[in-house]
Amino acid sequence: MIPRERNQDGEPKRIRAQAVTTVVAMGASMGGAEALEKVLSGLSADCQPVIIVQHIPEKLEAGLAKRLQKSCAAQVRVAENGALLRPGLVLVAPGGAHMVLRRRGADFYVAVKDGPQFHYHKPSVDVLFRSVAKHAGANAVGVLLTGMGKDGAAGLKLMRDAGATTIAQNESTSLIFGMPKSAIELGAAAFVLPLEKIAGKITAASSGAKRRARPVSAERNLDVAVPGIPPGTLKPLWMANVLYKVSYEGKRKVLFN
Repeated sequence: MIPRERNQDGEPKRIRAQAVTTVVAMGASMGGAEALEKVLSGLSADCQPVIIVQHIPEKLEAGLAKRLQKSCAAQVRVAENGALLRPGLVLVAPGGAHMVLRRRGADFYVAVKDGPQFHYHKPSVDVLFRSVAKHAGANAVGVLLTGMGKDGAAGLKLMRDAGATTIAQNESTSLIFGMPKSAIELGAAAFVLPLEKIAGKITAASSGAKRRARPVSAERNLDVAVPGIPPGTLKPLWMANVLYKVSYEGKRKVLFN
């Protein structure tokens, strides 16, 4: 056990947990290990948490995590069910299982679960990205790297629609320009970047980010009655990944914090 630092009165110092402001979700397939190494090598040791789906068979995830750790300043681990996200942590989905994002209050964590293949894959990038769109909304960055097929394209589109920053690897640096191409054609990628520029975009999108509601057209969200909320009520609530405050008139307004 590592001894806790103590203050001048001999009491353990209170450790303040680092806040997760952004969840970075990445997906890759053929050629992905090399691409992931390049991207992770450009992130700092205290980067916002990264959750990765790489198409791999069962029992190969430990080797992948070990390989990625060699080029990454942050801690790389194989994801376990219920693992809490924190800055400086990179989680790799295990082969033969799906990994999804979940939220409990202010905390994000991952669930590792069984289920049918999606786009012929388990783990599936789309399964991860859909959960990130649902639970992180605008507080996320989605990255789709080299790979065959279209896994991740629809999920990346959902992330973009939820306000996340979305990135696809460009053709010239992709070993297989299948998954990124599908995302681009779907309008899912806000940025199409060469591999060497992706880490910088992730850092820029994550730095200074605050937990916020999605800044979608405020006019659409103002003066709209909330079913089941009586006039005179004043309380915050989450609806469709947007934090609203109900006014005394029983109408909802976007609350940016």
